[in-house]
Amino acid sequence: VENRRALRPRGRQALQAELRQKGLAAGVIAAALEEARVDEGEAEQALALARERAAALVGLERPDFFRRLQGYLARRGFSPDAVVPAVRRVWEEVGQAGSAESDEV
Repeated sequence: VENRRALRPRGRQALQAELRQKGLAAGVIAAALEEARVDEGEAEQALALARERAAALVGLERPDFFRRLQGYLARRGFSPDAVVPAVRRVWEEVGQAGSAESDEV
């Protein structure tokens, strides 16, 4: 769990699925996720990953930006409770940076 969080960030759902696929028992999975405090860091991880991915989405209209970034984070197993605020915050950051760049031109 710690390795995945550091190298390939995933949400709780994706981590659970991966551990189940490896043949671990439900109790072992729950204990591992609890010990690693996955839920506590999920919002921060989703935000960091959204910021990284947003560079590839700059220039998109708001609906397309939201759809693509939300889908990206959801496919990585992040919960909607972590995804939606992260995407909103990144949109605000990108929007402010985009408007600052257009003001300079």
